[in-house]
Amino acid sequence: HYRPGARFKARDGFCPLGARVVPAVDVLNPDALAGRVEVDGVVIHEFTTGDRVRGVPQLIADVTEFMTLQAGDVLALGVAHGALMVEAGHAVVLTIDGIGSLRLRVEAA
Repeated sequence: HYRPGARFKARDGFCPLGARVVPAVDVLNPDALAGRVEVDGVVIHEFTTGDRVRGVPQLIADVTEFMTLQAGDVLALGVAHGALMVEAGHAVVLTIDGIGSLRLRVEAA
């Protein structure tokens, strides 16, 4: 499949993941989690995981039609339409309520 958005998140040395994995039993409804993205302390995007095209059950069903998922596998989802392009030096915080926050500083390649 042609995925033009992949070039924005599939860079050498770049795949930020949180420090821990939250077990599925600890997430009551994965399709109803509120979150936000901050760049340099300014909220630039608010969302809910229910905004995705496919919910978690459908996403897993679709993906497992052509590949086998193993414990520890990660499905990376696309960025929101119109997402701000960050630049070197920006501090980014992604927070999902009830899960936690991922903090990073963008560096030049």
